[in-house]
Amino acid sequence: MSSQPTTLTQIHPQIHLITLSSPPDNRLTPTFLKSLSDNLDAVELEWRERGGGMSPPDPSKKDMKVEGGAVIITGIDRFFSNGLDYVKANENKRFFEGMSFTSLLKGKG
Repeated sequence: MSSQPTTLTQIHPQIHLITLSSPPDNRLTPTFLKSLSDNLDAVELEWRERGGGMSPPDPSKKDMKVEGGAVIITGIDRFFSNGLDYVKANENKRFFEGMSFTSLLKGKG
């Protein structure tokens, strides 16, 4: 099993797999959420480098047809995620301000 709480695998040019691998139950901790956010950033960067999100598309990347993509997120064993690790979240006084749900807030002011 990986030492990282999440791992990223590109299974097709437009399909990425993120595996949650933080035994025993994939609890949401600051480290876990940072790893997930970093993997989502990597997917977005690769997609943008291929011309994704450009309006109109960059003509210099005409050989890189980008119509979209997919991110598949899977868990391990019995759990996708067992939710927030409240004890670890409380160890970081700014967890709820800065760490929690950063992936969901991308692109918002």
